[in-house]
Amino acid sequence: MSDYISTSSVMESMRTEDTSFRRHRLVLSDYLMLAAFAVALFIEVDPFGLDFERPAITKHLPLFVATGALMLGMIGHALRSALNPDRLGPSSLVRVGYPLAILGTWIFIGSTYARLVDHIQDTFLTMGLYMLATFGIALSVRLCDDHARFIALLCRMIAATSAFMIVRMFVIHDFNGGIYHEMEFLVIPVAVYFALRPSGSRVGRICKTSFFLLGGAIFLKNTAFIVMGITTLYLWHASWRFYFKETLRMYRMIVVVAIGLLCAGAAALQFSHAFTEVSMPSGNPGYRVRTYERAIAQFEASPAWGTLFAARSTVRFTAFQIDEAGGQLPTHSDILDLAAHGGIVALGLLVWVYVRIGREIHGTLLRERRITETGATAHMLACICLSGIADYAFNPIMLQPDKALLLWGALGILLGCCEHRTNSLHLDRRLSNE
Repeated sequence: MSDYISTSSVMESMRTEDTSFRRHRLVLSDYLMLAAFAVALFIEVDPFGLDFERPAITKHLPLFVATGALMLGMIGHALRSALNPDRLGPSSLVRVGYPLAILGTWIFIGSTYARLVDHIQDTFLTMGLYMLATFGIALSVRLCDDHARFIALLCRMIAATSAFMIVRMFVIHDFNGGIYHEMEFLVIPVAVYFALRPSGSRVGRICKTSFFLLGGAIFLKNTAFIVMGITTLYLWHASWRFYFKETLRMYRMIVVVAIGLLCAGAAALQFSHAFTEVSMPSGNPGYRVRTYERAIAQFEASPAWGTLFAARSTVRFTAFQIDEAGGQLPTHSDILDLAAHGGIVALGLLVWVYVRIGREIHGTLLRERRITETGATAHMLACICLSGIADYAFNPIMLQPDKALLLWGALGILLGCCEHRTNSLHLDRRLSNE
């Protein structure tokens, strides 16, 4: 009997040591998921001009890699669960994210019908597919034993590629953001990480924060200025406001400083326009007004549920000659596309997604006043999600595979981190009850 107890104790100790060892390292499936994001970033940065964003095989390559990583992670989890059945607590992904699951499934089914039955090639399949990919990425992060290191490595990749984009635009004097337009939602919010991270010197953090925050001006796009404003407001809400007493004098000072910055910016732009070829962006109203009017007309024709996404995602533009894609171009507003083809129901589901998932992320990850290294990364990803709204309100982000992966991937990683935190609390509660 004593030998049996001794053997059981040894086996239990080995199992505990195995779990503890695995908890502090990444495995192959984790590196594959990081590789999926790395490939998406490489395709978007395109340093060698290979234009991998256009061919069907390469533009969906990051999703293929991410799917393989998820499958490998689930197999590994099944094998490890045989040794440690209580490794993970119950999942709340479906409970928290079911509005996104409903919206993504609806778009996926409607687009599949349009492609198979009506033989339409330009559908909203990418939009629905990458919404659903959010849950796969979240599950992959949930299965990761060292999620803190995972998101730290991802943050470094995003920061490095964002810095490269800013420097490249500056070096080649591309002051209209043409080569990296629509990536503002990813580049500028990196400033949040460096502003909030607890490590590093204060001077270094200020320089890096200023580099990414002010570097967004190089895009010289209206979207970039909006994202810069969102990032600044996010930093104020997350950290900067705690350094000041909220008094009337403080708010007056903020107004004065804001007016001063606006005047200085306007003067700088006027100077650059007078002595250089750089000018303020127009927003291309000649094109946008016509596509927006068409989308609004579609919404008015069926305001409840639109076309059920069983329609073409592009429109034939005939107002003036455009050679790209034979004149078949997107609306340039994912929100108007959702309204035109999904109606009030689709818009309501989208709002519900952000309210429901946002409450979960804020309550689980972002409420702490004392921000850790992992917390700074989580704030950066949250700012990317918020900035993404401004970006896809005026650009077709959700219809481009790699940009959609980066957009919804940020939300998926935050959901996975919430699962980690909830799972830890569940295990602590179970152990305390025992």
